[in-house]
Amino acid sequence: PERKGGRKSDLKQHGEDRYVIPRKEGWAVKKEASKKVEKVLPGKKEAVQLAHKKAKKANAAVTVLKKSGQVQKWKSYNPRKTAKKLK
Repeated sequence: PERKGGRKSDLKQHGEDRYVIPRKEGWAVKKEASKKVEKVLPGKKEAVQLAHKKAKKANAAVTVLKKSGQVQKWKSYNPRKTAKKLK
């Protein structure tokens, strides 16, 4: 889609980014701006895999948090954005 001035907008749909967040029951996958989690999984690895699958389908991004709540990793599947890895 074209914007005024000739700039193209992102290919992702707004609000489709996924977050992997710690919960008492395990690790949850949450959609951006949603109050409810999509799914709680026992292991972080499984939650990260699910979040990546859903984000890739939506041309969105994944943010993985540590148990402390700090960002561990961020990856974008939007072809117009550069993927980043935070340490």
